[in-house]
Amino acid sequence: MSTLILLTGYKFIPPVRLWIIASSLVSQQLLQREKVAPLAEKEPQRV
Repeated sequence: MSTLILLTGYKFIPPVRLWIIASSLVSQQLLQREKVAPLAEKEPQRV
């Protein structure tokens, strides 16, 4: 089953994986920016 799915969907798998990887990287960057932004705003207030 898995081999048939890989063979039949091989043409569709790469773009999907690339899209998932790209979306995950973008989401991680957005999350990091959201985490870093508040810290950057709080640090000057603390200092």
